[in-house]
Amino acid sequence: MTLDPRLVRLAALLALPTVFWACNPGNATRETTSTASAAPVEGLVPGLQRLHRWSDRILQGEAPASDACLAELADLGVTTVLSVDGAVPDVERAARFGLAYVHVPVGYDGITPDEQARIVKAATDSPGPIYIHCHHGLHRGPAAAAIARIAVDGVSREDAYQGLEESGCSPAYDGLFAAVKNFVPPSAETLAALPPLPSAVKPQGIQEAMVHADERWSYVEALKAASWIAPADAPDRTPAHELTILREVFREIDRLDAAQAKGDDFLAHSRSVQQRITELQSALDSRDAAACAVAFDALKADCKSCHVAYRD
Repeated sequence: MTLDPRLVRLAALLALPTVFWACNPGNATRETTSTASAAPVEGLVPGLQRLHRWSDRILQGEAPASDACLAELADLGVTTVLSVDGAVPDVERAARFGLAYVHVPVGYDGITPDEQARIVKAATDSPGPIYIHCHHGLHRGPAAAAIARIAVDGVSREDAYQGLEESGCSPAYDGLFAAVKNFVPPSAETLAALPPLPSAVKPQGIQEAMVHADERWSYVEALKAASWIAPADAPDRTPAHELTILREVFREIDRLDAAQAKGDDFLAHSRSVQQRITELQSALDSRDAAACAVAFDALKADCKSCHVAYRD
């Protein structure tokens, strides 16, 4: 008799350390037998290569970009998909596979208390296992999953923080690590006061995203004026962090429909800015003051060129 390979994978997943529920609706505590390994589950369809199953309730990975990915998630018992990415999820396609979507978009610079509560509510209210994802499954998704693991699975902040590291989250995203390190599970009253969670949230427009970019740019300019030393009152505002967040803002802008509609020239400006940011980061890593000055001036010139063409 030949066994269905999907059933074999499902059996292997279910054999992982599981979580036993000690029910306390709204702010449940959980007793765990052990912490699951951060190693991704093997043998899944393309597009789910970063899937981790932390418990019988919490899975994390990248955006399920195909019918095969959604079918695989359904086969694994997932009932709810939580996206913390900025892109609008394909709710109707997921529904064809019996999957409900919840959308709580978060940024690369951290997860606010309100966003944390919404993530916990989504995981708590899900009738079965929940799959948490961002775009690539490396940074925001693992941070959201870590928060859910603390609140729903009852793991320690230390274990959740370690899981975030092992998932591949870049240390440049200080805000994501801080959100996990300092996370305090919301109360039952806080969760009950939240409105119904939307299945899709309209992404921010270019103008709003540029406001965010301008704010980050002001931080970069202040760092340059301070010889690239983080201010004493904001030690986490390092050059690596601020430049990384600034580049991610432009990456997210590229994915907006409004940005795509502006055409290739606009996208070329955006990608050039991203490249200049990378060059400035490399110059800072080399501790070459002259190279830093050249790279900063080139980045500033690219930004000004884009403003002349599309804003001024």
